[in-house]
Amino acid sequence: MILQFRFLILLLKYIYFSLQILTAKQNLYIMTDITQFFNSLLAQYGSIDIAENEFKKMIAEDDFLNDEYEEWCHSVGSSEKNGFLDYCEDYMRSQNSVWESLNDFDE
Repeated sequence: MILQFRFLILLLKYIYFSLQILTAKQNLYIMTDITQFFNSLLAQYGSIDIAENEFKKMIAEDDFLNDEYEEWCHSVGSSEKNGFLDYCEDYMRSQNSVWESLNDFDE
């Protein structure tokens, strides 16, 4: 009985995460800029490493997403290997500068 319960929980977790990935993929088609998709992955997973792993899985499975990513990398002059991480680093720096400017205002 306990094994069946654990299996059911694992199955539900798998379904839940699969639906999150499908939702993220569907949102990409609505978004006009792939960077919005990057932001949604960062917000959804809360970790650059996890978001990057999920993104790599997605581009391996989705030719449209892969083409969009290749085009974006070419347009910003980044490699396909590091494009997502480059974006994340720039995004995190911009977020930090926002907080720093707010702290400067408080002083």
